[in-house]
Amino acid sequence: MGWGGAKVGSVALLGLALGCASPPETVHTVREGESVYRIAAHYRVPVSRVLSANRVRDVRTIEPGTRLVIPDTERPPPIGPLLPPPGFGPPGMSPLDGPEVDYDQFLPGELERRDVAVAEARAAGVRFAWPLPGRITSPFGRRGKRLHRGLDVGAPRGTAVRAAEAGQVTFSGRNGGYGRLVVVAHKGGFATLYAHHRRNRVRRGDRVEKGAVVGEVGTSGNATGPHLHFEIRSDGRSRDPLLYLPAWTPKR
Repeated sequence: MGWGGAKVGSVALLGLALGCASPPETVHTVREGESVYRIAAHYRVPVSRVLSANRVRDVRTIEPGTRLVIPDTERPPPIGPLLPPPGFGPPGMSPLDGPEVDYDQFLPGELERRDVAVAEARAAGVRFAWPLPGRITSPFGRRGKRLHRGLDVGAPRGTAVRAAEAGQVTFSGRNGGYGRLVVVAHKGGFATLYAHHRRNRVRRGDRVEKGAVVGEVGTSGNATGPHLHFEIRSDGRSRDPLLYLPAWTPKR
């Protein structure tokens, strides 16, 4: 092979190498008030990829000043801190973000479950929103010997409870320990339940848009104080609502 052939071959190999190269490594310096969820969303990579790339087992160790390697992204670091969007409601809380619960306490395995659940809901054509702002007083899971099938969100009596997604009301009335209950059916076999209302604001058969008021926070049924009991069900099975709802990190 002559010099010209060798030169062409070298250029071809260089082009192949460049074509196979990974995107340049991006490093994000965590700022006050940022959440790993907002960071991952900005760079459009799964939370689990950010955690594994930085060998993070407990996201509570991610503090302001921490430098995180962001894999597989071409997006530059943001100009300002990645904070919750502005909105209305109680000071420091946006209705776009929901109740005060620290999602950063999820471990990597749970984060991956959340990625799967959100993908499942989006494939069905639904994207759930928080039904009201407040503080989670009791999460989904075992409570003694029984399963607590939803989230309890504390809020003042009379606070508006809003539909987490558009759908049709399949039940509105009293139902045992649930007290005044509203059930809304959604696409893909999903349903949401809103319990312990002081007053229901919809009737069976009504079509509701996402964000429409379906009831008011109360203490009907088995409730020791004013709060909303909120459930998400998929094909009749109770699912942890935190797997489907937008993440929000409270101020510390």
